[in-house]
Amino acid sequence: MVAHDLPITAHSGINIDEVSYFGEPKKWLSVLEDFPDLKLILAHLGNVFWDQTIEIADRFPKVMFDTAIAISNIHTPTTLDDEEAVDLIKTIGDDKIHFGSDYPWIDPAKDIERIKGLKIRNNEKDLILGKNAVKLFNLI
Repeated sequence: MVAHDLPITAHSGINIDEVSYFGEPKKWLSVLEDFPDLKLILAHLGNVFWDQTIEIADRFPKVMFDTAIAISNIHTPTTLDDEEAVDLIKTIGDDKIHFGSDYPWIDPAKDIERIKGLKIRNNEKDLILGKNAVKLFNLI
C-alpha cells in the first residue's frame, strides 16, 4: 500500500460487544514502526482508547483518524461530549482528523451538524469535513 500511496482504513476502539483486543490502536504500532509512511486511517478516533490515539498521532504523522461514532449525534458511553471532542481535536491536530460515519447505522447529516456546532474555528471544521480527505486521497 505504501508503494501505491493508498490509504488503509481500520476499525479502532471498543467493539459493540465491548471486546476490544484487536481494536486497540496500539495493535498497529509494530506495523507503523516498520512502515512509517503507511497512510493509515484509524476509525472512531480509537474510540475509548484516547491515550493510544494521542500517542499514535504524535509518533506517526501520516496516520489519520475519522470521527465516526466518537464525534456523533448519538449518545453512547463512548461518544465524546463537545468539550472532550474539542480537546481531542486540539491535541491530535485538525489536520489528522476527517469526517467518518457509520452509515447506515448513523445519520451522517446529523453528525455533520454536530461537528459544525463544535467550538472550533471554521477552517478546522472545513479540514475535518472534507479538506483533509481531499488531501489524503489525492483528489486535488
